[in-house]
Amino acid sequence: MSPNEFLNAVLTGVGLYATLLVYVRLVGLRSFAEMTAIDVAVSVAIGSVLASTLLPSKPTYVDGAIILGILFSIQFMASKLRQWSKVSKKIMENSPILVMSGEKVLHQNLKKTLMTEDDLMAKLREANAFDLSRLRAVIFEATGDISVLHGDGRISDRVLESVVGAEDIKSSHSH
Repeated sequence: MSPNEFLNAVLTGVGLYATLLVYVRLVGLRSFAEMTAIDVAVSVAIGSVLASTLLPSKPTYVDGAIILGILFSIQFMASKLRQWSKVSKKIMENSPILVMSGEKVLHQNLKKTLMTEDDLMAKLREANAFDLSRLRAVIFEATGDISVLHGDGRISDRVLESVVGAEDIKSSHSH
């Protein structure tokens, strides 16, 4: 890879990272949730588009190694930036959102996450949450994962600290 090709790869990588960040922020938590076959296909396609855009038409091992280094470097710098700056963290990350409080489905929050109630029930089955009366909270995490909190006992405020919509749980459990 020539110096010009390397510079082009770095600029393209940074540009694609920024573009991906914008799209993920626009679409929200559902971006990489992989709840349906379509979600999985889109995730694979995104990876394919990134690879085909960054790599030359006949990539060599060295080209691939350089592109991987660029991508890991961008990821490392973004992680450091998120650690150092609350503004950067807010720009780069989605917030987890409460989608169930106890047995109650929070339809407004479910709508914000682009999830259906069927998606939610599938995730509850995956988590072996077979007794809805034991549910405490269900949270759509910033990673696209679903956390199912069930069982007895109080939920620590720290656990719910950054969760959008968790105020209702905190107030209902503090009585």
